[in-house]
Amino acid sequence: MRKRHVAAVGIVSLLLAATALSPAHAIVDQLPQPGQGVRLLGYDKGMLEALAKHRGVSVQAAAARLDAQAGAVAALEKLRAGTSDVDGSYFVEADNKLRVNVSKQATADQARAAGLVPRFVVRGESDLNALAHTVAVAAESARVMELREATLDLPNQAVVVSLTASSRARSFGARIARMPGVEVRYTPVELRKDVPAATQIGGNGMEISYDGVNGNAICTQGFSGLRQGSLVMLTVGHCFYGTGDYAYSGPPSTSTYLGRVIGNGFREMAPASAPAPDVALVQLTASAGAYSSINTHVAEGYRPMASMAAPSTGMDVCKSGTRSGWSCGEVGQLKPFIEWFDANGESAGYAGPLWRADMCVIGGDSGGVVVNGNFAIGMISSSKTNNCPLNSAWTHRVYDQTSFTALNKVLSSYPGTTTNF
Repeated sequence: MRKRHVAAVGIVSLLLAATALSPAHAIVDQLPQPGQGVRLLGYDKGMLEALAKHRGVSVQAAAARLDAQAGAVAALEKLRAGTSDVDGSYFVEADNKLRVNVSKQATADQARAAGLVPRFVVRGESDLNALAHTVAVAAESARVMELREATLDLPNQAVVVSLTASSRARSFGARIARMPGVEVRYTPVELRKDVPAATQIGGNGMEISYDGVNGNAICTQGFSGLRQGSLVMLTVGHCFYGTGDYAYSGPPSTSTYLGRVIGNGFREMAPASAPAPDVALVQLTASAGAYSSINTHVAEGYRPMASMAAPSTGMDVCKSGTRSGWSCGEVGQLKPFIEWFDANGESAGYAGPLWRADMCVIGGDSGGVVVNGNFAIGMISSSKTNNCPLNSAWTHRVYDQTSFTALNKVLSSYPGTTTNF
């Protein structure tokens, strides 16, 4: 008998909603074939309207923000290509400009000339990652079970460590708080239950089958990719048991067979010092096809992606999920590890690294594509809320609502894999 996976959380309710999903194969023929060179014209209407509502600005202002962020990201990538002296970056909401951590004056001058804002820091992103790992190892050595997550606070050059409020946790917290760059926060356990949102065209529905016959869980399709000349889907790992599971565009008996899982980094009970990356690859069948488009859930239908980009704190993002459609928000901080819980409220170990964002997602949206305008950013991993209507404007400015896996993390986990756009 197979061990129950945390991805099975909420399976009953998700399967009840499966009949409302439109089979992806019913409209796949309407899409352009890969490599036809579809030209992007502006932004998707539904996504832009959702972002404008979230921000409380006009559609034109929302588009201008995305334009500015796209330009900043391109400038950052060009800067990174010429130097290794870049150690983290983030957007500031007040001016929508990208701050870049550097240590050399020459790099600062290049960044400033490119329209970026350089910062000389004591602790960059790599330093903070190493510090978070040190905290995780210390917690494991001291057998501290109350460690919940760590967050990289780039603006303040600190690692924010969350612990359950208990006498043992406070003793450990007092010890690590003496480490330069560590900030400790205590939270009630009921507020820290990151349950997977477990719920080939990004944003379309996907049903997982462990035996190729019965449907076991619902998630959302991720981005398409290429690996050794074959089509693959880039997605999250917690939707599956491991490798070998089957993916369909809907109920296995009535919908298109997409393919089987050939790689999965997620595992239960991973320690904080070696958290499980929520990444997976699905080997697609030739008949399933793979497109560089995503489902917009509105009249425009499907939208091609221009390219991919790395997440940055403060970046505007929107997600396309099969259960809740579009919802938008702002990228929070990178979390090297997050504790996950199963349906019984018991710890299922640690996953990471994951980015936080204040988007609304519900069960079934896991794997849903996260975009910044026309750029692919990542896939939905987990959430602390399970209540948002279709294409809602999620206005709660709480950065700890949703977590997502960066697309570049999936690619780096499987060398030789690229996007299909």
